[in-house]
Amino acid sequence: MTPHFGKRMTSLVLGVSLLFGSGMAMAQAKTIIKLGWTSSAGDTDPYAVGAREFKKAVEANSQGRIEVQLFPNRQLGDEKKMAAKLDAKGIKLLGFMEGGFRNMINNVRPVLKPDDVKGVKYRVMQNPVFIGMFSSMGGNAVPMAWGETFTAVQQGTIDGLEIPLAVIDQNKYFEVTKYLSLTNHTYSAIPLLISKRTFDRMPEDLKKAVVDAGVAATKAQRSVSEQVNASLVKSLESKGMKVNRIADAAAFRKSLEGVYDKVRTTTDAEIMQEAMAAVQQRK
Repeated sequence: MTPHFGKRMTSLVLGVSLLFGSGMAMAQAKTIIKLGWTSSAGDTDPYAVGAREFKKAVEANSQGRIEVQLFPNRQLGDEKKMAAKLDAKGIKLLGFMEGGFRNMINNVRPVLKPDDVKGVKYRVMQNPVFIGMFSSMGGNAVPMAWGETFTAVQQGTIDGLEIPLAVIDQNKYFEVTKYLSLTNHTYSAIPLLISKRTFDRMPEDLKKAVVDAGVAATKAQRSVSEQVNASLVKSLESKGMKVNRIADAAAFRKSLEGVYDKVRTTTDAEIMQEAMAAVQQRK
């Protein structure tokens, strides 16, 4: 696997989450849980895989007393609506699924060195760490909601974005971008979250069913993700993308030193140290 520039910190940003609806409805003695995410419902989309695995596990664990309803493609809200809910309500974490390493795709040029990012308009998540990362390499970082991104690339409003391989494939970005550079610049975790209020209202046996389902779904999703990623590069090449790997990630890390310094001021020191140690091991 290509060395990555830096390990993405879960305390800073968790990306697109699998987030339960805040309400819990009772219908014919059945608990209804709404589970939403912002990307597609595709067969290999990492968010969709995790959602389906959780639905299967929790419905089996509860012997049908819980029904999980799935809402892909921002049906329960985008990242900002989800963030508002997290701020307003207590949230319980059920597991971290595999989002995968993020890579750069664009329509201007392959990325082989930091200078190749200069002047290119990249969509980034609405997060200061990602904005700082691309700006430090001379790129034009364009914060943008996920739902607006495909059309923006298609119309040339932006030149590209950074994204995991499975999401490139499942959301058909190979149709609107030419170059895929395997930068592996950050790692995405997908937190599986449930409203604590919803969870606390369940009887103890259903609480256990949900927690155990989170463990099982996380394990299954990570396994599927690993298998899928092994074949995705060849698949994307066959669909017309020009793929290149990064020979020397050290130059990229050096260009991001200022971003690391800023992150250290807002991040738990122990977590930051663990992340940087993991990066050093991959040199």
